[in-house]
Amino acid sequence: MMRWLLGGLSACCIATACAAGASDTYDMIFREGSLDGLPEASVIQYSRMAREPGGTEDSDGTVRLTIGAHDNTELVLEEGGREGAIGSFPTSVGNPLIMYFMETAVRDVARLAGGSPFYVRNRVKEVLLEETPAEPVTARFEGREIAAKRFVLHPLEGDKNAARMQGYDTLTLEITVSDEVPGWYVALDARADGPEGAVYETRLDLTSAEEPEQ
Repeated sequence: MMRWLLGGLSACCIATACAAGASDTYDMIFREGSLDGLPEASVIQYSRMAREPGGTEDSDGTVRLTIGAHDNTELVLEEGGREGAIGSFPTSVGNPLIMYFMETAVRDVARLAGGSPFYVRNRVKEVLLEETPAEPVTARFEGREIAAKRFVLHPLEGDKNAARMQGYDTLTLEITVSDEVPGWYVALDARADGPEGAVYETRLDLTSAEEPEQ
């Protein structure tokens, strides 16, 4: 089962919490084998958008996934003309983009709300154990319409500490997936809404997928 682990960044293992009986929601969101069949040197790219209160930490960039040799997949963030390695992951486990997305949202919300990432991460794990029905949706990729499914999660809704979260208890995670695209993930969106709209948002959208020429 896929581990929520970002190289040297995070030491949290969702698999441990879910091993006794993961929900269908968890299995669909953290789908194993989502990179199966992609040849070595395949590249999948996702646009990245991040918005925070005040705009001082706003950024736009690209996350590039490359299938390497020996069961190894690399994630790299390109932003502001610079590149930074996110981490290396076993290709056989699945697409690590979801781990990067979840951990980014957890750390951002904890920092902005003045709370603990461990607390936010545990709430996310709890909501993943619940059965959340997927909404059938359509999406577009490479100029064509595709069938997809969207999961909408509210990990902090009704939390006993909501009053101390400075509005970030409105955190919503939207995960859009499809068998019709390489890598499974079409769009990943995390946002917290205030009275006048989103006060925080980080979003990843599939933009391209290329296989090496034979």
